[in-house]
Amino acid sequence: MAKSLESSDNVLSILSIGLVVIDIMTEVETYPVEDTKSRSNSIHERVGGNAASNSIVLSLLGEKASFMGVVGTTKHHLELIKDTFSKYGVDYSSMIECAGHAVPQTVCIICKETGSRTCVHYRGSLPELSFSIFTGASLNFSLYKWIHFEGRYDYQDTHLSIQHCRDVKDSKGYDFKISVEIEKASAKLERLLDSPADYIFISKDFSIMMGYADMMQAVAGFSQRVKSGVTVVCPWGSSGAAAQTNGAEAVWTPAFPPKETVNTLGAGDTFIAACIKALCHSSSLSTAVRYACQVAGAKCGLREIDQLSTLQFELE
Repeated sequence: MAKSLESSDNVLSILSIGLVVIDIMTEVETYPVEDTKSRSNSIHERVGGNAASNSIVLSLLGEKASFMGVVGTTKHHLELIKDTFSKYGVDYSSMIECAGHAVPQTVCIICKETGSRTCVHYRGSLPELSFSIFTGASLNFSLYKWIHFEGRYDYQDTHLSIQHCRDVKDSKGYDFKISVEIEKASAKLERLLDSPADYIFISKDFSIMMGYADMMQAVAGFSQRVKSGVTVVCPWGSSGAAAQTNGAEAVWTPAFPPKETVNTLGAGDTFIAACIKALCHSSSLSTAVRYACQVAGAKCGLREIDQLSTLQFELE
């Protein structure tokens, strides 16, 4: 059973809202050629999805983490999700079970030769987290210091949900921050640039689709399109990351690659989680982005995400 935040200590939580899936992970020596047969080194199931991974990484980095999203009721997959969240101490009491729908799955091919990951996602019939479901959950907003949204294809519902959080924050005088991730290269998600979030994390893929050739161009362009005071953060893989607040100067940091790249799956989710953690601890924007690149780089050198908890990362 999920541990309720109501009965825990007074430390505020970071709530991640979005997708939880089952990743079917298989490692191959080299990436397979189309229309051929090959053997894999291993295959196993694990919990994935951007928001779910954000929550797990935040917990591994020492934060109190919570997850909210819709989930199917495939028995063994639902049990795996709950067991995984419990293992990492992630509160999932706001997770909504949708009876009669399967848990979405993603096939992830990890190439041992390069450390790259190739993902093929199947969502099935599971509905997205609509605005009506979100508001009907009656969240206790006083429990959170940060609320992060994974930008989904139902961008209108995501936008309305962010606005609802902003309205509650302003009317009640709460101090939590709001962020949203724009990852998919979909023109529909452009609407989220106008959302009343405090921070907008924008992927390399979306930036390139919007016509930006590098991260400095991206933050310069996007920072002119968001609301006053909003900060855009653009991680750019092996090139590092950049960020800029509307009306301020851009900051930039290089990447921190591991000695050997083992598994890049979840590096972007790790970056966002680490950046949020740093910002929650009042780090400057440049420090937060640098810290996030360090943690994400270290994650790429690990076979399993659990190993993050064995490493030490210092916030300047």
